[in-house]
Amino acid sequence: LDECHVESILEVACGTGRLMAILESEGYVVTGVDLSPEMLALARPRVKGKLVQLDMRAMEFSDEFDAVLCLGSSFTYMSTDADAIKALRGFHGTLKPGGVLIFDNFNAERFDPKRYRDWRENVYRVDGVTIIRRSKNRDWNPENYRWVAEWEYLIERDGSTQAVTDSGNLRAFTYGQIAGLLGEAGFTEPAPMSVERLMVWARKGPDPSR
Repeated sequence: LDECHVESILEVACGTGRLMAILESEGYVVTGVDLSPEMLALARPRVKGKLVQLDMRAMEFSDEFDAVLCLGSSFTYMSTDADAIKALRGFHGTLKPGGVLIFDNFNAERFDPKRYRDWRENVYRVDGVTIIRRSKNRDWNPENYRWVAEWEYLIERDGSTQAVTDSGNLRAFTYGQIAGLLGEAGFTEPAPMSVERLMVWARKGPDPSR
């Protein structure tokens, strides 16, 4: 980010604000967006910047940020090409000319569908709040790299416990698919920063719709 002279960042799918708080501590001006009001409520006490409830396919910013970050495999929710293009074009529109996009996803060519077939549990503690998350995957389709994920959350806060369940249709991508979608959305210079995890860097080019 320093090499790209980044000062302002939009973090897409910011969740509980863990990364956003780290970026702010390093001097960046960060705005966070997330679809979940529960996640934004957990993020609010730990960050200084603006938080907005938004679907990543419906960005409401224009030429505003030096960088867009979408990490933590959040882009897997874009399970169709139409959804992926809508999100990427939104990211493109939020960036200043020459701005950069960094995001990650599962690499379809290295994804192991057997890895998460059974329930697995993770525990997170955020400023006095304990989040217990159980998740598993099912219905892997090797032809289109899609599957269904299920989540169960227990959120323990101030002596009370809230249970939340969710599921979603997810998708892994090959690097070739990602590079093609980025080009269609108006990005240039796409480059893989990590192949195992498929972390990709790209720069904003001219708007392809103009």
